Amino acid sequence: YDQALEMDPEYAPAQLGRVELLRRMGNFVPFFSGLEDFIRNEAVRPEIKSNYLTVMMDNIDSPFFWVWGDTINRLVDLDLEMHPEDYDIQMLKLRMCYIKQDWQAVLDQCMRMAEMARAEGNKEHLGEALSIAGDVWYQQLQDKKKAYETYEEALKADPDRTSVLNNYAYYLCLEGKSLRKALKMSRRTVELEPDNATYLDTYGWLLYLLKRPKEAKPYFKHAMLYGGKD
Repeated sequence: YDQALEMDPEYAPAQLGRVELLRRMGNFVPFFSGLEDFIRNEAVRPEIKSNYLTVMMDNIDSPFFWVWGDTINRLVDLDLEMHPEDYDIQMLKLRMCYIKQDWQAVLDQCMRMAEMARAEGNKEHLGEALSIAGDVWYQQLQDKKKAYETYEEALKADPDRTSVLNNYAYYLCLEGKSLRKALKMSRRTVELEPDNATYLDTYGWLLYLLKRPKEAKPYFKHAMLYGGKD
C-alpha cells in the first residue's frame, strides 16, 4: 500500500486498504490520519466515505468511542462539509447528536434533513426526518403538542410510515385520547407488518381500551408468538 501511495498519494483503493489494515492491527493514530486523507479525497464517491464511517460506528463499543469519539465527530463533520448532499452522512451526523444527547442539535439536524428532502421531493426521507423529530419532542422534551404536530406532518409526507403510525397511536392510547383515530393508525401498521410484535401489541391494547377484549386477544397471542421473549 505504501508503495502504491508513493506513486499516487490519492489512489483510493490503496488509501482504503491501508486504512483498513491499520484498523485491524489496532494502530489507531495512523488509522484516523489515513481515514481523514481518504475522506478528503475528492475522487472517492460520497457514499463510499459515509458507508465506511457508518460501518465503523456500527462495530465499535462505548470504551472505544469514549477515547476516539471527538476524532470520529470531527471526521463526520468533515465529510458532511464536503458532501452535504449525501443523505447517509446526514443520518450519521444525526446519530452523533443522539449519542451526545444534544436534543436541540438532533432537532436542528432533523429540520436540515427535512428541508433537503422537501427540496428533492423525497417524501420517504421527509417522513423519516419528521418521525425522528416527533419522537424527540415526545420522549425527550415532553412536548406532546409539538410531537403530535410533527407526526401529522410526517404522515402527510409518508402516510404509511409505520414507526409514526405506531408511536402516534401508542402515545394517544397512553393519554386515553382519540382512541378511534389511534386504532385506525394502529390497524394500518398491522396490515403493513402483520408479524411485528410491537405493532400487534399496540393494536391489541387499543382494542382492549375500546372494550373489545375478544378481538384483542388473538393480537396479543400473535405478539407473544413473535416477541414473547421481550
